[in-house]
Amino acid sequence: VLENADVMVSCSAYEGLSLAHLEGISSGLPVVACDTGGTRELAWRNPSVRLLPADASAGKFAMAIVDSLLAPPPSGHSVIWRDFTTARMTRRVAMLARQLACRSPEPGPTIWFVANNLSTGGAQSSLRRLVRSFHESGVRVRVALLQEYPEHPTPGRRDLMEAGIDVFVPPPAGIIDPAQAVDLILAELVAAPPACVVFWNAIAEHKWRL
Repeated sequence: VLENADVMVSCSAYEGLSLAHLEGISSGLPVVACDTGGTRELAWRNPSVRLLPADASAGKFAMAIVDSLLAPPPSGHSVIWRDFTTARMTRRVAMLARQLACRSPEPGPTIWFVANNLSTGGAQSSLRRLVRSFHESGVRVRVALLQEYPEHPTPGRRDLMEAGIDVFVPPPAGIIDPAQAVDLILAELVAAPPACVVFWNAIAEHKWRL
């Protein structure tokens, strides 16, 4: 069916991450679909997928189909293999399953701070003082650092550890991929669920991934 088609059209009101859509894109077809469920994930950086509002009229769909026939977009085949291979999807599902297995049923009272480092500096010093103040007041706090080496603590980190504050330090940014660092931090977060997470001069990519 896909081999004999020119365009895949999907006007579903509800979708997950549709296997039919994946197969259509992988077959090189342009896909015209409603912006529902997981369809937007397939359209990300993929010009072969055109999204229409869930309440789009038949006329809007007809215009999108004509556009796809008169000016076919590039094939999305390579995009599917970039983002949705078995190996990539398995890693993502394994990460989610591990986090769900460790997750407590209710958020905890811990305030988590995520920062780049606790080297000498104004932002670092203010964070160190704030965390110590919370700790001394009986508030549970934890800190995750993105740019420190686990085996070489900065003075600020040593100060917090000596005060009995738990500081989590994955291998630093630049040594491991941001996704790996975030995965390690998420495992700590689900094991000690936060009441809130505060970003304090955190690297932008790590921040939005978290």
